[in-house]
Amino acid sequence: MRFTGQRHRKSTRAEYDLSKGKRGAVTPQKGKTRISIFIDNSVLDEFRARAEKAGAGYQTMMNEALRSYLSETDQLVTEKVLRQVLRQEMPEYVNRNVQYRKARQEFTARGLASAARTRKTGKYVPADKVIGKLARKLVKAKERAA
Repeated sequence: MRFTGQRHRKSTRAEYDLSKGKRGAVTPQKGKTRISIFIDNSVLDEFRARAEKAGAGYQTMMNEALRSYLSETDQLVTEKVLRQVLRQEMPEYVNRNVQYRKARQEFTARGLASAARTRKTGKYVPADKVIGKLARKLVKAKERAA
C-alpha cells in the first residue's frame, strides 16, 4: 500500500506531539559553550597551520592553551595576556604532536617494509621469537630510564 504525502503527514501528527519540540542539537555537548569571538587573522592562521601540521583541531589547541594558562595563574585574561600565552604554549604543543606523528609514521613504514620483505622472501619469524626480543628490549629501556 502506498501512502501519499498528505496522508502520511496526518498519521505523523496524530502519532507524535511536536508542540513542545525545540530546535537545536538533540544532545548538546556538556561542559562546552558555543561563542563568537574576534581573533586576529594572524593568530587564527597560525593556530590553523599548526593544527593542520599536528593533525589536531585548532579550536582544541586554543582551548588547551587557555586552560593551561588559567591553571597556572589567577590573572585576568586580557588580549595581551592571551597573545603571550598562545605564543608560549603553541610551539611546545605542536612539537610534541609532530614528534609523535613522525614516530608513528616511521613505525608504520617499518612494519609495511617488513611485511613486503616477508611476502617477497617467504621467510617468516615465529611470534614467540619476536615477543621475546621485544620483551628484552623493554627491560633494557626500563633499566636505562631508571
